[in-house]
Amino acid sequence: MSFAQLSDRAQVRRLRAVALEALQQYPLEPDRLRLLQHDFNTTFRLDTVSGEKFAVRIDLNRRKPVSALDAEMAWLTAIDRDTEVIVPAPLTTRDGRQHVPVRVEGVDGELHLAVMSWLPGRDLDVPTVPAMRELGRQMALLHDHAAAWTVPPGIEFPAIDAVLMDSPDRLRTGHPEISDERRDLFVQALGCIEAAVGAMVATGERMPIHGDLHPWNVKWLRGRMSVFDFDDAGIAVPAQDLAIASYYLPDDERRAELDEAMLDGYTGVRDLPPFTIEQFHAALAGRTLLLLNDLLDMTSGESRSLVAKFLGNVELRMRAYLDTGVYEANVPGVVPLS
Repeated sequence: MSFAQLSDRAQVRRLRAVALEALQQYPLEPDRLRLLQHDFNTTFRLDTVSGEKFAVRIDLNRRKPVSALDAEMAWLTAIDRDTEVIVPAPLTTRDGRQHVPVRVEGVDGELHLAVMSWLPGRDLDVPTVPAMRELGRQMALLHDHAAAWTVPPGIEFPAIDAVLMDSPDRLRTGHPEISDERRDLFVQALGCIEAAVGAMVATGERMPIHGDLHPWNVKWLRGRMSVFDFDDAGIAVPAQDLAIASYYLPDDERRAELDEAMLDGYTGVRDLPPFTIEQFHAALAGRTLLLLNDLLDMTSGESRSLVAKFLGNVELRMRAYLDTGVYEANVPGVVPLS
């Protein structure tokens, strides 16, 4: 049976055994390994005999080139060393590596496991004005660092300044779960979005960006924010990070205030990058197509169960976007995913 055909519980059980074996290469003594998330990646909380805590991540669906994973680990190390931004710092193995290859039965090729420092606090979950102002400030601090940082020789970030970032294009090539009619719609929308986002990218400063910085990838503790999940980090323009964060805000009366707070926090550190309202809405619409594109290739049971509903929602959103040039999530007919 392939890995994708297993239940989520069976997948996690297999991954946990692989993680425990790989952890023998690190200078620590595991006491308990508990699941935190099994979705795009699989992350465990590791408690050691000495009382320390770490996050253990297996890159399950994002099959990064090793050079890109090296770049992510190098940037996290530099951010931890050089800035006030609190990030999960990589732990090195006994022989000095920041990640290790692992093999999982039923999965083609190698996956990679990384152990990182534990971040205190709670997931933000519900964005507030103070939290979004701080998220904007943290984003600007990361962009300031990235603009001045030199990527070490021998490693390379992927380019993620395209609408589908560095993922294979599953929308144009066709997919068994996408009808011909929907495929034509998505291809039309993708062409319009790529033109606008391409114009935004052409006027911006390319640098490493987080690539997935939003309220569910930060933690709060007594007014201090920490930032995690740099798995999508790559070379792009800062405006893309702003659009990604905005995409995940609630599409209700609070949205404008939360967006304004994020931009206010950002401009307290550095000037806003160049973009137009039309380009920003194109980036928002593009985020929906990227998420659909990635969802089509995910292996967890929970993710697979979302495909049909999300396809219907994306169709409605893209039709509305093509009609108006404005991206909105809550268009008529959209259904909750859970």
